[in-house]
Amino acid sequence: KFKKTKIILGLIKIASSKEETIEEIQKRVENALNYIEVNHLIAAPDCGLGHLTRSLAMKKLKTMVQAVKKFN
Repeated sequence: KFKKTKIILGLIKIASSKEETIEEIQKRVENALNYIEVNHLIAAPDCGLGHLTRSLAMKKLKTMVQAVKKFN
């Protein structure tokens, strides 16, 4: 029914100043892959990054990118 649907999955928390690890993010992706195929999944922060400092937002995004490279 949803064979062409893409899902945007929030992988990093913007409401927290804690930096996620690569492993934490990869675990979130692995859990999602129990329900959706990898080619239908789009990695993203859980919401906009406006509440974080620029430095922290960049760190979190870089970690997210490193984590999802495993699934390409």
